[in-house]
Amino acid sequence: MRRDLAWLAVLLVGLPSCGGGGGGTTGPNPPPTTTLAPPPTTTLPPAGSPSLKISLSKSAGKQPVDVNFSLCDSRDGAGGQGLRYFADLGDGNGLQPTSGCGFSHRFGSDGVTVYRLNLCVENASGGPARQCAERTVKAYVDVSISVSKNTGCDATVVAAADLKLGHNSADVSASAQVDRVMFEAFNAAGSKIAERDGTKQSNTEWRSGTWNVNDTTKLRVKATVFSNGVRGDDIPEADRPGC
Repeated sequence: MRRDLAWLAVLLVGLPSCGGGGGGTTGPNPPPTTTLAPPPTTTLPPAGSPSLKISLSKSAGKQPVDVNFSLCDSRDGAGGQGLRYFADLGDGNGLQPTSGCGFSHRFGSDGVTVYRLNLCVENASGGPARQCAERTVKAYVDVSISVSKNTGCDATVVAAADLKLGHNSADVSASAQVDRVMFEAFNAAGSKIAERDGTKQSNTEWRSGTWNVNDTTKLRVKATVFSNGVRGDDIPEADRPGC
């Protein structure tokens, strides 16, 4: 045998087997694959019912009546102030969102008008139904009373009531006209001694006529306007000298 072939045979015998099942080593293992679990979901319980607190600067007055409303002490279901605010101000526009927890509105009348209001809050984040409450605002026309300077001196009253009809608020609907004016007479001690319905002279004037009250003291006179049975407030006459 040739010497170079003998060396080749020795080298072949010394090489490790490449076939399967041998004890040879393989290449480096691939890195393990990591699967991240999804973050846990948090389900918040629904918010509780909100609480509603309402304050009005006034609830009645000579028209036009400017009223300031505050719902700012109301709380959401969690005790905070995450709320939406709504108001139906009785002007025909229904329930509308307000600009915030505090707002104002002008109410007018052509007689005596009672506005029935609905004020509401609801949680800004949802949850149970909104909370609402009703309030009323009464507006009535102003009255200028003129009384005869001899009223009381001859035991009679002669008075006239001039109504200041019409309102200057474009966003408030008009209501019924005055359909009754009641005159009341009070003696010098402030006790009421008589009352009498006036007679309508025009849309703006009512008169008591000559009214015998059987009292010769310095009387005081008031007039009260009514519209469809709804009473306005007493309007006293201006100061005047005695007999």
